[in-house]
Amino acid sequence: MHMPLLPQRSNPVLHDRAKLPFAVYTVGTEHQQPIARLRGFSAHQLFLTFAGSGRFRTLDGSGWRTLSAGTLLTLPADCPYECVPLGDEPWRIGYVSFAAEASEGWTEWIVGGRPRFATIREPELALAGLERIWDVCGPAFDPWAACERLFAYCLLLKRQTDPEAAPPREAATADDGGAYAERILDAAIRYMHDHLDRPVAIAELAGCVGYSQRQLTRLFRRKLKTTPLRYLQDYRLRTGDSLLKDNLQLTIAQTAASVGMSPEYFSKMYKKRFGRLPSEARVD
Repeated sequence: MHMPLLPQRSNPVLHDRAKLPFAVYTVGTEHQQPIARLRGFSAHQLFLTFAGSGRFRTLDGSGWRTLSAGTLLTLPADCPYECVPLGDEPWRIGYVSFAAEASEGWTEWIVGGRPRFATIREPELALAGLERIWDVCGPAFDPWAACERLFAYCLLLKRQTDPEAAPPREAATADDGGAYAERILDAAIRYMHDHLDRPVAIAELAGCVGYSQRQLTRLFRRKLKTTPLRYLQDYRLRTGDSLLKDNLQLTIAQTAASVGMSPEYFSKMYKKRFGRLPSEARVD
C-alpha cells in the first residue's frame, strides 16, 4: 500500500491532566532507520509497519522480532530497545507517541506494561486514523481534538487486532455460530428491551449491532426461529400483559404507551396473541 510521508509533528506534553487523560507527543510516518534507545522513549509509542520490514528487540536480553507489513507494536514509555531495517526495501512505518497518567487505566488498556505485537487486518484504515491525528498536531496543535482522535485511533487498532472483533459490517456473517454471533444476538435483544417504549426499525437495530438487516434477520431465524421485529412485537405484548395484571392503576392507554404501541393497535394485537381483549385480562 502507498504510505505518504508525514514529517514528524511534535507537541508540548505539558497539559491539564485533570481535563485530558492523555496528550499526543509525536506523530508521523517515515522510513525507519537503525536506532538504539538505551533509556527507552519518554512517552508510550504505537508503531505500525506499512511496507518493508525490520527487526525489533528490547535490551533486556529478549530475542529479535521481525515486524512485517501490517504489524502493530505497542511500546510502553522508558522501555530500552533497538530496531534495524531488513532487506533493500525501505521500512515504512507510522507512529504516534503520547503521555498519560500512570494511575489511569488508559495506559494498561492501550500499551500494557511490556511490548506487544499484533496484526492489523486493514492497515489503510489505521493509516487514515494516523493522518487524522497528524492534522491537528504541530503548529496548529489542538490538544482536545488530538486526544479525541488518538482515542478513536486506539479503538480502531483494538478492533483491528482483536481476533473476536468483527471486521466492519458486512464481513461479519450471521452464519457464524460462535461467541461473536451470540454477543450480537444478546446486544440486539438488549437494545429492543431498552427501547420498548419507542418505535424500533430494523435498520436502526441492525446499525446498532454492526450487522446488515439481512444478516440480523438470518441470525434471529436461526437462533430464535423468528425475525427481530416479530420478537419485539411478541415481547411488547408479553410485557403489556404483565403490566395489565400487576399494575391495576395503569390504564390500557398507559400500558400500550409503555410498550411502544397505540391503544388501538395494542388491543388488536393483544387479542390476536392472547385470545381476549386487554380489558378482559383483569377479570381473571
